[in-house]
Amino acid sequence: MAEPKKTSDTVDLAQFDEMQRRQEDGIDVKILSADGRKPLGFTIKVAGPDSERAMQAREQMADEMVNEADNSIAGLRQRAQYAIKYLGKVTMGWGPRVVVGGEELAYSEENATKLYQRFPFIRDQVDAASSSRARFLKG
Repeated sequence: MAEPKKTSDTVDLAQFDEMQRRQEDGIDVKILSADGRKPLGFTIKVAGPDSERAMQAREQMADEMVNEADNSIAGLRQRAQYAIKYLGKVTMGWGPRVVVGGEELAYSEENATKLYQRFPFIRDQVDAASSSRARFLKG
């Protein structure tokens, strides 16, 4: 990461405005096979962790968790599902077309959530990218 521009008595943080803009615009994550080696030929676009989209998603998930406030095993499993729902909310699209079992899976928040539930290796890649500020730095 670049060092903040500074003089003897100031630090200019405006250099991070571009990172914030990139978080709002989203980045394309090249999805790899389950072994992490072969590109599958599509990307998933996700917003960054400091984006308005991500902040709203976290607030929605927090509201749902507080409303359920269940510490049972079933409640803890439900919390794991919130992480998947969160990823669905920060997903902005994908391309080219994604087909599952011969049927096109058109982009939607609901379909993104289904994709992440069915294919944990895709979920892990998207989760790692969407939570990494470094991925949103110019370069």
